[in-house]
Amino acid sequence: MSALAPTRWRRQVDRHLEPGEVVLHVGHGIEPPWWSGFLRLGSLLWRHYLLVATDRRLLLVEQRVRGGEKRCTALAWTEIARAELGRGLLARPLRLEAPARGLRHRILVPRLSPLAGNLAAVEGVVATWAAQHAAPPRAAAL
Repeated sequence: MSALAPTRWRRQVDRHLEPGEVVLHVGHGIEPPWWSGFLRLGSLLWRHYLLVATDRRLLLVEQRVRGGEKRCTALAWTEIARAELGRGLLARPLRLEAPARGLRHRILVPRLSPLAGNLAAVEGVVATWAAQHAAPPRAAAL
């Protein structure tokens, strides 16, 4: 798990956790709209996310510009068809696709981030997705 002070992100994440759900990794990413490069202050329109990997699902917690949570999207690991971390010098692109939910994200994961160990945390998110897809499906509890 990242070394960010837990109180900062815990308040935003705890309300979305199910009973007994365990947080494995917490990372930070930025999703700039394709057209923001044409505007002088386009970076003000970028979306900032907390990427929270739990033992059951991935939470995408969209952040407000001045702090706080804007919205949270919860995706079960089985809903995610693609989670791939690309290459980059200052930031690495994370591609997430959940076709059943109509979601496609290209989130930039900065190497320099307010979250200590951010890149390693997001690599952990991708590894968790890969492990969930490699494992046989769980038997339903009776």
